[in-house]
Amino acid sequence: MPDEYPTNATSTTPGEVRWERLPSGLGLCVRTVPHAPAVAVQVWIGVGGADERDHERGLAHLHEHMLFKGTERRGVGEIAAAVEAVGGQINAWTSLDQTVYHVVMPAHEWRTGLDVLADAVCHSAFDPTELEREIEVVCEEIRRADDSPSRVLYRALFEDVFGEHPYALPVLGTIESVRGMDREKMRAFWGRHYRARNAIVSVVGPVGVDEVRAAVEADFAGFEEGAAAERPAPQQQARPASARRLPSVFSETRLAIGFAAPAFDHPDVAALDVLSLVLGSGEASRLFRRVRRDLGLVNDIGCSCWTPQRGGLFTFALGTSDDRVRPALAAMIEEIVKVVDAGLELEEIERARQLILSEATWKLETVQGQAHSNGFYAQACNDPGWEARYHEAIAAVTAEDVRRVARQWLRGDQAHAVLLLGKDARDAEGNVSADLPTEAELLEAMAAIGRPPVAPAGEVRGAAVVRDGVHHLTLSTGDRLLVLPDRSVPVFGVRMAVLGGLREETAATAGRGRLGTELLTRGTSTRSADQIAMAIDAMAGEVSAVAGRNSVGLSISGLSQHREAMLGLGLESLVDFVLPEDELEIARKAQLEDIRHQQDAPARQAFRAASAALFGSHPYGLDALGSLESVGSFSRSDLLAWLRARLAPGDGVWAACGDVDPEWLAARLEAGLPRDRVSLDPPEPAMPAPLTGVVRPRLSSDKAQSHIVLAFPGTRLDAPDRFALQVLSALLGGQGGRLFLDLRDKQSLAYSVGASSTEGMEGGSFSFYIGTAPEKTEQALAGLYAHIDRVRNDKVEAGELDRARRSLAGSYAIGLQRSGARATALCLSELYGTGDGGWQADIDAYLAVTADDVLAAAQRWLTVGQHVEAIVGPAGS
Repeated sequence: MPDEYPTNATSTTPGEVRWERLPSGLGLCVRTVPHAPAVAVQVWIGVGGADERDHERGLAHLHEHMLFKGTERRGVGEIAAAVEAVGGQINAWTSLDQTVYHVVMPAHEWRTGLDVLADAVCHSAFDPTELEREIEVVCEEIRRADDSPSRVLYRALFEDVFGEHPYALPVLGTIESVRGMDREKMRAFWGRHYRARNAIVSVVGPVGVDEVRAAVEADFAGFEEGAAAERPAPQQQARPASARRLPSVFSETRLAIGFAAPAFDHPDVAALDVLSLVLGSGEASRLFRRVRRDLGLVNDIGCSCWTPQRGGLFTFALGTSDDRVRPALAAMIEEIVKVVDAGLELEEIERARQLILSEATWKLETVQGQAHSNGFYAQACNDPGWEARYHEAIAAVTAEDVRRVARQWLRGDQAHAVLLLGKDARDAEGNVSADLPTEAELLEAMAAIGRPPVAPAGEVRGAAVVRDGVHHLTLSTGDRLLVLPDRSVPVFGVRMAVLGGLREETAATAGRGRLGTELLTRGTSTRSADQIAMAIDAMAGEVSAVAGRNSVGLSISGLSQHREAMLGLGLESLVDFVLPEDELEIARKAQLEDIRHQQDAPARQAFRAASAALFGSHPYGLDALGSLESVGSFSRSDLLAWLRARLAPGDGVWAACGDVDPEWLAARLEAGLPRDRVSLDPPEPAMPAPLTGVVRPRLSSDKAQSHIVLAFPGTRLDAPDRFALQVLSALLGGQGGRLFLDLRDKQSLAYSVGASSTEGMEGGSFSFYIGTAPEKTEQALAGLYAHIDRVRNDKVEAGELDRARRSLAGSYAIGLQRSGARATALCLSELYGTGDGGWQADIDAYLAVTADDVLAAAQRWLTVGQHVEAIVGPAGS
């Protein structure tokens, strides 16, 4: 990173980003996007977990929490409330290198977002009482991380790869280190690192550079000038190979192999990124095709190249059962050795190149994606336009480049393996299963990669009806088509759906929708699964099947230049699927493994137990994954018959948004859809039986937290009171919501707490969730019931109601930035009969909810005594 920064200098980089250093030293990036409906504001601070001293472990992350806990101007909860009240979204995150505070706001409210962030970052109160509470919240976050197998695995791998370097330490810290923090340490850390010269403000949206500069200078006027504390040096060299086996409470065995990698600005990074994509990113990757699909040795497998500011990590990871670890390891090593020895094919490199370069286009869809890129590179190397040079390097990558960096960085004598043992890996005497490789065998397997380093160098359809810009057509097949053209960005999204999904399943057919739709893109009469995956990746698009609670269908998205080919692939998958027997068994095995390992996600277990008790014999009470028995019973012929009938033309809704012509799409669909299929009648399950008492499912777990779900009957997708229930969930949830402010902020009971309303065609659910320490279970339950009693008896005040309404409306609007999201909203509103093809009516309905509406909805649906109280946690919790 350069030692000197320009002052009062401006320059325009590729992408028309205005970049300058203000007189205070504060960095400012502004990109004007004239027609965007939202503005992103991000504050990047050049401090992360790797900048902490020995007595400060977890302090950078704790600052992220405390800077939202009040200032001289705003009390506890008022920071998030000010943003959410106008429909914005506020959050923060901490990495090893940066701490980032960010909002995305409706365009007309961007000034509020900037003011809130500046106030939080520059004027945090660090109230001792709030600090005590937030320390307990972070401790819950640490416990939650301890319940995540991937986090446990990677924490160990980081320790082995980085050794004494600060990157080896967890960003969250430990419970012991976090509980050792006090206000003096917080203030001292803030004073060393939270300085103008160590911060970047990144703003993207329909704003002018001059008005943003003036606002930033005014709002950040109190930011201290001067240099920030010196940062630790980069990782200097790779460490000798190591291997270890770790016990765990998880059901699945996981293996990770890591190699030291360079920092983001190293000349080898472009070729390493191409290598990681070809080897282990997506279903077209070598590892997925060979180890999972062809050999069926893993539940999941992948590869990643993480290259932050001070050294990185190239990782291979897999999850599987004990009896498959040895052959899976051998197959993975074999694929790595092939690349080290022979490099990649030009076709593979071109596919990876297109995937990486296409991200630049996709980022244009959201202001927050653009602000993130600008902020990262401005903070990391004093140049928000640096990404353009990275893209140039990607475009220039050759086969020899990839082979050279593979030999340079993937060396067996510098490889580190961590084997996270499943809880059943040991027998009653504590002996590890002989199926699992020892540390010596892991080292021997990795040694095969070792090489000396190389020196760097038809029919008539109805006329279109246009309402609010949306073209409504009825195709000659009987299907309905809605199109909202938008040519401001060269991308498009298409969504197709028919009624079905979970609500048409029984105990005997549970999981059929998930398994059947998974196979739609796994082979047609003219293409194999690999060929389909490669074709999609080559165009940097997406074709994916969707199986939900109320519908099944297909999603297609891509760049405009590939519109014809991408739609053709989607239609081919939807019409000409053949469900190859080998692909069926691969998908079946993967789904069965997911069912077996559900206990590794205790929060999901709690929601599943609550749904089963709440809905009883109704299909909504089933698990979308199915059961071991049901998934094991499906035959290829049964799945083929069901898919052909369920996806028969005439019953579907198609919707498209983005750079697409309505007449072209209508003609293309009519030419590609079959006319000789007989459709199934839409499912019509009976309404769920009402609860007559409290149902209390209890599941034992050996994880660190208790997970509590209170579930009440909810309303229908088309019911008018759905808007009031959604407003109620916003009132309770979110960082400015009652549950967060009380149970997390004041009582420090949890890291995660919230409420949600889920609607269905035959009724839905309203759920409360909290994850807490086992000894706090009763206190957490009492807190949840107290809030239920409050919303049933007390009318919400006008200010709080307005915050919840505007929060919902704003977040809904922001979520519709991507063309695929808008296509999905159009499609499902038409399919379920909940709107007229647009979303403005929903926004207006959220804003029209009254306090009486919320009270009536709470009194109707949240009846204690006719609900479910599900708890998953250690015995006795």
